[in-house]
Amino acid sequence: MSKSGVLRWIVVISVLIIALGGVWLWQESRKEARQASPSSVGKISFSHAVGQRAPNFSLPDIKGREVTLSSLRGRVVVLFFAEGLMCLPCVTQVVALSTDERLNSESVVSYGIVIDSRENWRRSLKDTDSVNALFDSDGKVSQSYSVLNLPSSMHKGKNSGHTYFVIDREGIIRFAIDDPSMGIRNEGLVQEVERLTSRQ
Repeated sequence: MSKSGVLRWIVVISVLIIALGGVWLWQESRKEARQASPSSVGKISFSHAVGQRAPNFSLPDIKGREVTLSSLRGRVVVLFFAEGLMCLPCVTQVVALSTDERLNSESVVSYGIVIDSRENWRRSLKDTDSVNALFDSDGKVSQSYSVLNLPSSMHKGKNSGHTYFVIDREGIIRFAIDDPSMGIRNEGLVQEVERLTSRQ
């Protein structure tokens, strides 16, 4: 074989090796992206949330204990995604949910989920022991529930606003509402919870 023929084969083999290496790298990067993506842990669309399985999560509460959604199966769960300490109506609703016995019992539990640090809440509130707040400091749970760009959010893409989910005993979302008026919604939430608990 001539020198130019050998050179041509070397070029062809080199191109094939580079192409195969590129395909392998692309597949590996896609695999990593799927593993890191919120959709791999169950991201939902807010507009189609009702009837979907609630994305599981594990977040610290105000005492530093991890709360995992799947461990609450068998109870109705109310989640309130809120902006946090910079929003007085949000803090007021978290406290109102936490102290409402109709929304915290053997059959139902309520949590406010905020993108704040646990330490800031402990410093800012006098009575933290009775506050059912969970701390989504990196925002991943808020992303998985698609609550960062809803009308109630004052800092779209960064913080949630005033958004509620009611999840049944099997972990299925049965009620979801975004509330730009930022009111105290305990009465409506109690009605939704009673619909679910009366189905026993």
